[in-house]
Amino acid sequence: MAPSRLLLTLAAALALAGCREKQEPRVGAPVTGATGRAAPERPLQLGISEANPHLLAPGPPRPGFGAFRDALAELRPDRYRLVVDWSKLQTDPARPADLAQPQDGCARGQAPCAAYAGLRENLEAVRDARRAAGGGWEVMVAIYGVPDWAAAPAGGCERRGIGARARPITAAGLDGYRALIKQLGLRK
Repeated sequence: MAPSRLLLTLAAALALAGCREKQEPRVGAPVTGATGRAAPERPLQLGISEANPHLLAPGPPRPGFGAFRDALAELRPDRYRLVVDWSKLQTDPARPADLAQPQDGCARGQAPCAAYAGLRENLEAVRDARRAAGGGWEVMVAIYGVPDWAAAPAGGCERRGIGARARPITAAGLDGYRALIKQLGLRK
């Protein structure tokens, strides 16, 4: 057989081998995991990432927040994602992160607006919402942004304009990260 014909035959055989019927479960069939046992059915979870505690906390609403807060409560979220920008909370390694850092409470410059005491007030609002709802509101924390003091120096093929927030963390930074996690009450 000529080399070009042999290559064509091999290519066709490989293509056909990839076209066999897939081994996907039929609709309605129980999904099995690596153990072969059926995985428990689990509904999709609904989560939110609202930063303004005035939209989360139960009780009498702040002026301008009532309808929005009630609409959010009607969603009955299962999860709450607390977004933490470490680079803005702890610019000095000698001081703990400022969890009560004042916020203007005006997302993207749109009303309603009402100032609040940063992450501390967010955590309090979520705690109160969980109590009022009798559960739910499982909190997931997403920490991002490495402070300048915790980041490795620029090096290698780093693109222009990349700041410390996107650089690898140093050993001292890792210690600071652990301290932040403790401060947030995520670990003892």
